[in-house]
Amino acid sequence: MINKLKFYKPCAVILKYSLSTLFFISFTATAHQYQEIAALIEQRLSYMKYVAKYKFEKHLSVEDRTQENKVILNSINKAEILGLDKKSIKPFIISQINAAKAIQYRYKADWLAMPETIVQHDDLAVIRLKISKLTDDIIQLIAKELKNNGQIKNQICSYINKIQLHNLKAADKKIICSTLEQISLKNKNTNSKE
Repeated sequence: MINKLKFYKPCAVILKYSLSTLFFISFTATAHQYQEIAALIEQRLSYMKYVAKYKFEKHLSVEDRTQENKVILNSINKAEILGLDKKSIKPFIISQINAAKAIQYRYKADWLAMPETIVQHDDLAVIRLKISKLTDDIIQLIAKELKNNGQIKNQICSYINKIQLHNLKAADKKIICSTLEQISLKNKNTNSKE
């Protein structure tokens, strides 16, 4: 009996450390994933200065419902293909669009008071292609995280809050974060025609 206990005790210790190592690896992978998602969101929103400059110089409105609807539709289609629930991702896409518009409005207001020279190499169509690619990458990372861990945890907020862009406010980040946490995988029992 004593020999059996001597055998089980090391096995229990090994199991304990193996489980804690797996948890640490999973936690580290999730943290890295969240950091990547936040970095892509930051990169996406960093283009808004150039979008704003183009619209400012061409006397165009920040509001572009046709473009917004196109972004929402494309993003939802991409999300559905990757297995995400379209109703849960739509608020996240809209929150990024709203943050993007807010940044543009703030830049345009700044430039009315103090014009700024910005060297811009790409036209609006090229910038929009880059933004679209980043949006696809963000959705893909979200889908990967949800498939691996089942949810986006609130620790994502610490990474979103670290985003430092001129004219991006704490309230913008809070909404992006809260909508990001609500994204879920598509329910297989849900009718896809909804």
